[in-house]
Amino acid sequence: MSESPRGCLANAPQLSRTLALKGFVSTSLEDYQPVLDYQRSAHELGYATLA
Repeated sequence: MSESPRGCLANAPQLSRTLALKGFVSTSLEDYQPVLDYQRSAHELGYATLA
């Protein structure tokens, strides 16, 4: 992604104020897919769900 963290904040000023963020980077589902796959596998094996 080419957008800078500060550019993302410009698109979400209320979020940045509420959470007192100095910067963040926008992501997509593909960025989280490994985590979702791991969570699904753990659930199938009977592990508790993490919040």
